[in-house]
Amino acid sequence: MNPRAEWKSTNRWQWTWQSPMSAVWGGVNNQRTILIIDDDLGLSRMVALILRRQSFEVDVANTGDDGLALLQTKQYDAIVLDMRMPGKDGRTVYREMRAAGVESPVLVLSAYDARRARDELGSQAFLDKPFEPDVLVERLNQMIGDSARA
Repeated sequence: MNPRAEWKSTNRWQWTWQSPMSAVWGGVNNQRTILIIDDDLGLSRMVALILRRQSFEVDVANTGDDGLALLQTKQYDAIVLDMRMPGKDGRTVYREMRAAGVESPVLVLSAYDARRARDELGSQAFLDKPFEPDVLVERLNQMIGDSARA
């Protein structure tokens, strides 16, 4: 994968990765795109690495505000959203993105009762921390497939 740094309107450098398979698919725009919104830097890097190895295009935001800013610039096939973050928590981010018209499916990721958060928000899926990488990829593929059929 070829790393490329881009300066984003959030006044931060953001790394994006282009898979060698993107030439086969006709470019990055045909890849499945995921936004991870999680304040845990180590976890978000690990999740991004797992997904990139599965040929997802991944952007990472480490605050709710940064995640909302990215959602204004790009449409994502799915969003991985942590519930407990300083500043804007996952519930607030979820409500604000839905109010802004973002319809991407959301995978709620939390160490604190992700199932309850999913039910409360009406999200499509949840995953409790810690989780198995295979389960994460499987859930995202399922969510993207379900959303494409809707």
